[in-house]
Amino acid sequence: MPNMDVLSNRLVKVRKDHCCAYCNGRIEKGSMAVMWVSAEGGEIQRNYGHESCNDVVCELDVYGDEYIHDGYLEDTVNDFYLDNSSELPDKSIWDNLNVSQRCQLIMEIINTQQR
Repeated sequence: MPNMDVLSNRLVKVRKDHCCAYCNGRIEKGSMAVMWVSAEGGEIQRNYGHESCNDVVCELDVYGDEYIHDGYLEDTVNDFYLDNSSELPDKSIWDNLNVSQRCQLIMEIINTQQR
C-alpha cells in the first residue's frame, strides 16, 4: 500500500458546506475548519474536518498510522465518555449531541486537566 503524504494542513474559513472527514457531519459555509491536502499513489485529495474533531483526533491519537474510517472517531469519543463520565454531562444530554459537539466537550475537559 502506498504511503500518504500530507502536502498542507491549515485552518480555513470554508466558502461552501463540506463534510467532515472524521465524523461525516456537516461543516457549514462560513465556519472555520481544518483543511489538508494529501497525495497518495499519484492522486491528490483535499479533506476538511471540524476543528473540534481534528483536535480530539490529534490529542487522543485516534487513528495512529491507520486511515480515517467511518465510525472510528465516534467509537473513540464514546469510549472517552465511558472512561470520564463523571466529568461530562449526563448520558441523556450526551446522547443528544453530535460527534463534533462531543469532541468540543472532550477538549474542554482535556484542556482543564492540563492546567
